Amino acid sequence: MNTHKFSPGWHLVGSRRTGFTIHGTLPDGSDTGVIATFNNPSRDTNEANARLAVASPELLQALEKMLKLCEGGTGNALQRMDSARAAIADATP
Repeated sequence: MNTHKFSPGWHLVGSRRTGFTIHGTLPDGSDTGVIATFNNPSRDTNEANARLAVASPELLQALEKMLKLCEGGTGNALQRMDSARAAIADATP
């Protein structure tokens, strides 16, 4: 269960040329609007920063699952490792 105060789905809009914005998506599929904008004149960092921001809710959930496992939680450890790897993959090109 998501107990954090953020939109459950985030996605990127834009390009390296125009900069990136992050939009949230509610469970019903409706758009919450712009969450953040990345249009630094140093365009090389915009995409990397935006990808990391978009992946942050998923990274948080994966790390929380791993923490629970480390604290003696139950469950399939390999599945939780795959969740962490997937979050990292979303944050990197």
